[in-house]
Amino acid sequence: MQIKRDTLLKGTAQTPCVIFSPDDMRGTALIMHGYGGSNEEQLGLAFRIAETGLRTVVIDLHGHGENSSIFNGEKDRHIISFETGVQFPALVLCKYRT
Repeated sequence: MQIKRDTLLKGTAQTPCVIFSPDDMRGTALIMHGYGGSNEEQLGLAFRIAETGLRTVVIDLHGHGENSSIFNGEKDRHIISFETGVQFPALVLCKYRT
């Protein structure tokens, strides 16, 4: 399995991420943290999902973690519609703090 820090690019949007790429990929999972979080909180979960054969992408939403873009809920809504360039995910996970 390969694990790398990267930046997803779409137009002028830059989304910091960590990508877990298993040797035999069969789909993609996109994991997003909750409000006030960062991708660092999701790395253990991402590794376990990648072990099942899914390329797993863990992103930092606007204004969180390594993403210096100003927080804007409308922009983040577009991430769910794969503005980041992650196409056809098999799974989308969001963790919200309670």
